[in-house]
Amino acid sequence: LARKDELALLLITHDLHLALEYADRALVLSRGRMIADAPVEDVFSNPELLARASLKETSLFTLGRLLGVEALDEFIAHFIRSERNARG
Repeated sequence: LARKDELALLLITHDLHLALEYADRALVLSRGRMIADAPVEDVFSNPELLARASLKETSLFTLGRLLGVEALDEFIAHFIRSERNARG
């Protein structure tokens, strides 16, 4: 909908998997301050930021870390693109 009609949508959620699936960017708030504004794959592949915001790792982050993936942002972005392409 956002791409088709060139709209900006704001999604407020604690569901990180939902954010990964539908958002292009993530704004992270902690203690009333914005501590991140970046592509979702950058935000959700940053362990220091996740800890600072008291956010849990996504399953993609955990899988990548367990597999020893060095470029976690690219690993997560690959799955995001694949899912979006599958949806059309």
